[in-house]
Amino acid sequence: MPRRRDVRFIAFFGLLALLLQLSLGEFFRRWLVSPDWVLAVVTLVAVKSGPYYGLGAGAVFGFLLDLLSGRWLGLRVLAYAPAAYLVGLGTGPLHERHRAAGFLAGAFAATVSLLVQRLWITLLGGGIPSLAGGGDTLGRILFTAFFVALLIPYDLGFPQRPAGEPQELKLILKPLRIGKGREA
Repeated sequence: MPRRRDVRFIAFFGLLALLLQLSLGEFFRRWLVSPDWVLAVVTLVAVKSGPYYGLGAGAVFGFLLDLLSGRWLGLRVLAYAPAAYLVGLGTGPLHERHRAAGFLAGAFAATVSLLVQRLWITLLGGGIPSLAGGGDTLGRILFTAFFVALLIPYDLGFPQRPAGEPQELKLILKPLRIGKGREA
């Protein structure tokens, strides 16, 4: 069960990123880059706290961003939550203080998120996606990767994943013991 302090830090950084995304998104679009601050914060949560916190943060902040932007309600939930979960699973063995791991995690999350969003828009009848996407696609991927790499060494108050302990939902299989016979 997450502590209130942990949830407060995640909520603070997520709402700050949401505010930046909604207020300064058009300003940065002039230079063909629309940074995705919300995805960067969700990726940071997944790297530092594990896949389940990342999944929850991706679902909550993706829904809030969809709700406040007024387009394709639920699309970012379907894009951010699985991307954050996969990043949280993939960065488990890596040490979360390395900038290279943060850069790769950010680039992976942004790429998966953009591909999922474009796939769903195509399936919902929004047109044929362009995987090239121009500077906007590359800018989002690079911005998310650089932002996560920049902040990865700092303790931002997010809950830390347990070292060496299994996650909550992992299945632990007991070895099957086969004996020579039944002993009474």
